[in-house]
Amino acid sequence: METFVVRAWRPAADEAASAEGGGALRGVVEHVATGATIPFRDAEQLVAFLQGGGVEESAVRAAG
Repeated sequence: METFVVRAWRPAADEAASAEGGGALRGVVEHVATGATIPFRDAEQLVAFLQGGGVEESAVRAAG
């Protein structure tokens, strides 16, 4: 089993758009076992990280 911590939000400027089904998604996801983290700007980036695609290129190691 893989464990992730995901912090996600919609910027305040996008609240009206999100109420209509659109809007931007922002956040940070962390792979707990490795400490690798990555910010994301849309659901596709989040899903790619969760599935392991591109982790080596874009993930950063959490400090301390």
